[in-house]
Amino acid sequence: MQNIMSTAVVTPLPPGYGPATSSNAISPAPKIVAGESIEWHEFHCDPIQDVVLCSKEGVYCRASSFALKRESCLFRDMLANIPNSHMPPSNAIPLDFSIEAISLFLDQYAAPSAISHTTTNFAVLHEYRKLVHYLDCDRLKILLAGAYVIAYKDKPLELLRAASQDDDLGNAKIALLRCGEMKEKLDSAVVFEVVSAVRELWHLPLLKCLLHSHGYHGTPTTGFTIQWPTLAKVELFVREASQAKLASMERLKT
Repeated sequence: MQNIMSTAVVTPLPPGYGPATSSNAISPAPKIVAGESIEWHEFHCDPIQDVVLCSKEGVYCRASSFALKRESCLFRDMLANIPNSHMPPSNAIPLDFSIEAISLFLDQYAAPSAISHTTTNFAVLHEYRKLVHYLDCDRLKILLAGAYVIAYKDKPLELLRAASQDDDLGNAKIALLRCGEMKEKLDSAVVFEVVSAVRELWHLPLLKCLLHSHGYHGTPTTGFTIQWPTLAKVELFVREASQAKLASMERLKT
């Protein structure tokens, strides 16, 4: 079978929308040594399926090229010129994602449905979201959007940390507003924990978002109060974090 990696095309997401994905999301698969046994996923191993995927742990799965091309723009481009024949494990498509995230994708790509946020671990859901955006699966993105936020509606600080990992200001906004709605505990220790947990470019905008100055317009500030931000303050955070990112990108050009 011909080398399929040269045909992969990834369409980047607009800045601030969806999770940032690694440029190494497709990486070299572990080499198969003659006589060495292969670890297959216990469920996604149907020999009738014609495509083989390999997780970052080295676990192999079988998948349908028809369903992959139907759901994923990346696979549609990647597999467009590949003859319809069974892929051997030695030609497996390696994905730099956990077997749990890939397994959830294979559950969903065949029969897309709403994901249960009560039975799916958030860490897996978070990585699955990255995988769906990386593979550019429009239908799965729509199904996932609501479940992802609902999954951590009662733990917005975790959603904020995940949003920072993904450079996703949209979900950061949702998380900050949700913290205020829930009246989450907020003191200097929590502020330090929250600011330390997010990316460096968000530090100053987030601090300004959480600190509210005392005093009136035109008079000296007499102190600060720590409190969860209003919608106006959250929108200011989003603008300043976006500006900080653009400024950082400009500095890299010089």
